Order: sequence, then C-alpha cells, then structure tokens
Amino acid sequence: MIEFLKELRRRKVWLFAGVYLALAWVLLQVAIALEDTLSLPTWVDQVTLVLLGLGFPVALLLAWAQDSNASTAKKATTESASPSTTMAHEGRNRPSLVILPFTCFSGDRELEILADGLTEDLTTLLGRVPDLFVIARNTAYSYKGKAPNVKDVGQELGVRYALEGSARTIGENLRITSQLIETQTGTHLWAENYDRPMAAFAAIQDELAQTMAMQLCSEIIRAEAALAKQVPAANQDALSCHQQAKALLLFKGWSKKSFSEATNLLRQAIELDPDLAAAHAYLAMLLAIGGLAYYASDRQAAHEEALAAAERALDLAPQSSEVLGCVGCAYSDLGLHQKGIPIIEKAIEIDATNAQAFAALGAAKIVTLDLENGVKDLEHAIKLSPVNAGSAVWKAVLSIGQAVLGDLAAALEMARQACKDDPRYYPGYIAMALVLALQGSKEEAQVAMDEAQRILPELDRTKVREFLGDWVEQTLVESGIEIRN
Repeated sequence: MIEFLKELRRRKVWLFAGVYLALAWVLLQVAIALEDTLSLPTWVDQVTLVLLGLGFPVALLLAWAQDSNASTAKKATTESASPSTTMAHEGRNRPSLVILPFTCFSGDRELEILADGLTEDLTTLLGRVPDLFVIARNTAYSYKGKAPNVKDVGQELGVRYALEGSARTIGENLRITSQLIETQTGTHLWAENYDRPMAAFAAIQDELAQTMAMQLCSEIIRAEAALAKQVPAANQDALSCHQQAKALLLFKGWSKKSFSEATNLLRQAIELDPDLAAAHAYLAMLLAIGGLAYYASDRQAAHEEALAAAERALDLAPQSSEVLGCVGCAYSDLGLHQKGIPIIEKAIEIDATNAQAFAALGAAKIVTLDLENGVKDLEHAIKLSPVNAGSAVWKAVLSIGQAVLGDLAAALEMARQACKDDPRYYPGYIAMALVLALQGSKEEAQVAMDEAQRILPELDRTKVREFLGDWVEQTLVESGIEIRN
C-alpha cells in the first residue's frame, strides 16, 4: 500500500486530483449561478454535480496513464535516437551487424510470418557469436517495410555490415535470398539463395537458420581479416592483430605454421597494447594447446610463456568471461585441472553463452573422466557457437568422449565433422581411427591413422599417449592399428 501511494505521488496523481476538484468546484458554482440568473430547472446543478463526480475517477486514470505514455515515449525516443551512440560504445572494437527484416514479394500473411521468424532466428543465433555485435531485433524491425538505403542504416546504427533478405514462393518451394553488404561503401560481400519445400518449411526453419548463420558468420570473419590485412603492419592496432589471429585459425586451420603465425600476431598485439587482456588470454590458450599437440617447437618454453600470459590476463581482467574462459582452458591443457576448472566455471557464471568456456569445461571433464558431463558441455558449446576456430578441436575431443562411453555411431559422426571442419587438424583423424578400430573397421582405421601421420610426420605412440591419453593409444595398438614411428 505504501509503495502504491508513493507511485501515486511520483506520477503526480494527487496534484491532478487537487486541480480537478478545484475546477469542479468552480464549474459547480457557475452552474448554480446560471440556474438562478437564467431560471434554469433545479436539476441542472444536480446533473452537473453527478457528471463531475463520475468524471473524477476517469480523470485520475487519465493522469496515471499519461505518465505511463510519457515514460514509454521517452524510452522509445531514447532508444531510437541513441542506437548509433550505443553501437559506438559497444561495438567499435568488433564487427557489427544488423539483420534487416526480410521482404516478402506477396501479400501472403503466412509467408510474412515465416520470414519474420527466420529474421528473428538469425538475430538470436548470430547474437551468440563471440566478437560479433548484433543490433537488437526491435531496433532492426523499425526498418520493416521502408526499403532503407544500407549506407543510411550504417550511419544511423553505427554498424559495419547489414544483411538484407527476401522471401518468395516458386511453385511449391520457398526461396529465401540473402545478401551481406558492407554499409560504408554499399559493397555486396556475399549472396546466396536457399530453396526449401514450402510445406515443410516450419519443420526445417531451424536447420535453415543455422546454415545461413554459419555461412554469414564465416563471411564476416573473412571480411574482417581482409580489412585488417589492408592496414600496414606498422599502423595496425592491437585489436586488429588479435582478430587476425582468430580469423587465421578459422580459415587456415590448425597446423604448425598457422600456430606460429597466430601466436606471433598475438605477441604483436601485446606489444602494441600491453594491457589487452584478451590477447594475453588467447595467447595463453594457444600456447597450451600448441605445446600439448606438438605444434610448438619448444614445448617447455611454450609452457612457461603460457603460464605467464595466463597470470597477466587474470591480473588485467579478472571478471571478463572471455578472459577467464581462455585462461581456464590454458591451465587445464597445461595439466592444472584443479586450477583451471573453477576459472572456467566462473567464466560461465558471468556469461552463460560463452561457448569457448563450455568447450574448455567439457574437455577438462573428459580428461578427468567426468565423461557424461563433459560430453554434455561440449555438445552445448557446439550448439552455442557452430562456427568457431576451435570447432575441430572441440569435436575431436567430444568424439573420444563419446567413444569411451560406447556411443560409437555419434563418435564416428563427430570425428568426421572434426576432419571436415579442419582437414589439417591431425587429432581429428586419430579420433576417427579410434572409433573405426572399436567398430572393427581395421583397414579404414589404419587409413585415418596414416592421414594423421602424414599431417604430423613425427607423430608416434608416445605423442598419441601424451596428447590423448593412455586409453586411446592402447586401444589403437591392441586393435592392430600401426603407428608407424
């Protein structure tokens, strides 16, 4: 009750009531005077009193509603007037995107609903992508039906990229057309058509949205990498070096060469900005993985540098989910699971959409034999971020975890996906060899192991055991799979 009275005061309903009563008294006096002067019927002043009485609660409701409308209008004005300012603050250091409402080339209401749903799904999926700032759906929908110029949209929202799309029926099929545009120049960076059966569209909408999101994310990262390369090395800022390192692993895959290039880019980023915590954290994680996977030429030096980078990152940003996720992963890959796992868990507490942290946690649990929970965490990570530089790494570890649990069909599919995502990542082929060996497909398993050794010629039983564990190495050997070194 007290809170309600405070709200009445805040909305100035009491003041409005006082003004109304004063005006009502004046009007009533006027009615009485006119009744005497003009010899009006005696019921005039009575009717006036009744009407004024009935109008009192209505006036109070209008006073309450007027404040609500004013607040809503103020909020809407603030939101519509400031997206560019917000974008400048939130997204100036990362690629930014607005997904404009898809256009429907018909008056079909059902088609319009499907197109709106696809737009919303894309916004949700891409909003989960690390390092990509996506304009909120409500702001984007203010452009619906307006056919805006993308250059104007870019200036109004402060975004670098815009996705336009359309939906139309062709016979019994639905055709979705999308195109990615760089807003500053209006350059079309990518376009694609997607044809799906109209009758089954509702059932496959999630699949289509995920396919489009993966392709779109890849194109944006590719465009960002191209932009960064256009800047002379002497003029590159720390963040561009950091972004290039991530893009490099996504598009070149994991190898000794890409590992060296990525870590050097991160060292350059740190030299340009010693306080860039994300660069320290990412460097720590790459060095830990590189040492474990024998990508680092000096594993001991990589181990020591990884520890130093992890400690520095924690000092700089102890509450950053991105930093904690990478640092926790680094500690775990360095064998410090008891130190790494709580840090990863804190990263997830801060940001429950941090896919890298979920993947790191899942891998750590599998290594420490908490297999079922590890598999769940890795599956969740892949769902959160289907396009990621760590995708092949995550899927190879997940495949081994599924194999240990006896789910060989799922494990084989995941190993194949790992090899498809990054054909240069040799552990994916070891995971495939393991699963095929468990299924009794010895010849196919040997082919997969031979491919792993072709990618990393120095791979031997010791390296397999140190990287993937005793069980993996023993299972391969006992199944008759030759590790030819």
